[in-house]
Amino acid sequence: MMLRRLGSTGLVTAPIGLNAASFTLGCGTVDPIEAGAIVTQLLETASALIDITDLTGTGDVAVLVGRAVRGRRDNVVLASRGSARPGDITRACEAILRRLGTDHLDLYYLDRVDPRVPVEDSVGALAGLVSAGKVNHVGVSHVDAEQLRRAHAVHPVTVVAAEYSLLERYVEVEILPTARALGVGLAAYSPLARGLLTGALTSLDQLAANDYRRADPRFQPEAFSRARAVAEAAERLASGRHLSVGRLALTWLLAQGSDIVPVPGTRNLTHLEMNLTAAEVRLTPAEQAQLASLLDSPATRER
Repeated sequence: MMLRRLGSTGLVTAPIGLNAASFTLGCGTVDPIEAGAIVTQLLETASALIDITDLTGTGDVAVLVGRAVRGRRDNVVLASRGSARPGDITRACEAILRRLGTDHLDLYYLDRVDPRVPVEDSVGALAGLVSAGKVNHVGVSHVDAEQLRRAHAVHPVTVVAAEYSLLERYVEVEILPTARALGVGLAAYSPLARGLLTGALTSLDQLAANDYRRADPRFQPEAFSRARAVAEAAERLASGRHLSVGRLALTWLLAQGSDIVPVPGTRNLTHLEMNLTAAEVRLTPAEQAQLASLLDSPATRER
């Protein structure tokens, strides 16, 4: 499996990563044994990027991943995120390192820009962690193009994390061109559109009452119907190639540039294996164009 270089600062990863936030509550019951098996299987792929950001704040994800990578730390790229306040960034990083049982993160993101905190101050705190040897590379997430430029002026940004999929292409308007001009790679989150591009979610009735997606505008009836129409068209193309639609969607995303690494979440070992094999598929120019045309134009607003 050919490795990818994210940004110009030397971070090299496997072409498909894992968003371990999927191990937290919100999409159903978590099986810690299968979650551990997923991380263990992923370790068979050299330099796989794992984002261990814990949306519940309990630290359970870091403990689970740390246990799975023990003794194989050099074979994985570990990433996480911190809030905008400089003191919080430092304290959160130190807590994550303790839970992981390691002395450094390969990549640490500013999760979101706080309008009360200049982005320069937040990135300055991340730069301090780099100087202290606790973080190797700086990333930013949920930023616009101007914020990315301001962050990069303080300390080289290796990766910008943003949602990117066949159904969510706002990054193509400003963020991706800006990142490429600065030499910044892209970690593509929700590359399967929170299940809309897996082929498994065909009705809103499938969502549990406590599923976080019920509050997402894209999972309201009218928006969901539009997304399903796009997904069904992609499913027909995938069927013609004898592929799952999820695998096809990841393959399309990989084809958008060698500086892009999709980071899907999963709780299923079989789904992980299918995701990883997306890097082995090649699309013809006509197939790429057909997939891109499923949406009239890239979305221009961040979700």
